[in-house]
Amino acid sequence: NNSNNNNNVPTSSSLSPPPPPPAVTFFAGLLCGLTEAVAIVTPAEVCKIRMQSQYHSLMDPSRVNNVKYKNVVQTAMLVAKEEGVGALYKGVVPTMLRQGCNQAVNFTAYNWSKRRLLAYKKKNREEEMERAGRGTASSNGSKDDVTLDHWQSLMLGG
Repeated sequence: NNSNNNNNVPTSSSLSPPPPPPAVTFFAGLLCGLTEAVAIVTPAEVCKIRMQSQYHSLMDPSRVNNVKYKNVVQTAMLVAKEEGVGALYKGVVPTMLRQGCNQAVNFTAYNWSKRRLLAYKKKNREEEMERAGRGTASSNGSKDDVTLDHWQSLMLGG
């Protein structure tokens, strides 16, 4: 029980829950990747590939204006009309594997990097306070209020 600390002043560490373990962030990233693969990425990639494949280097320049697929929305509607909605999901399993793994690694790496950076900053702040002669505890608990600078947050993708 530290009588120097003002217990009525909440610190940022007391307001935020503890960070989730790496397995939780990995699983959350995996689920997000699977969701985005099904909801967005696979249909968009099918449309993109259809639009790209209608052009080739030996194509007559006069035929460039008479293309079947003009934009993503028109392509999606035309594919669904001619081949059924299921055609927009061709290749969904490999896309799910790629996006799931990608986001699982992104989530885990981001949270690991953030946790390490915050620990490093907290350690440096404690060392600075000790060098300044203030000891290890401050009057309002600000020693624990370690946040990321704006540029650090941007570097981590947050």
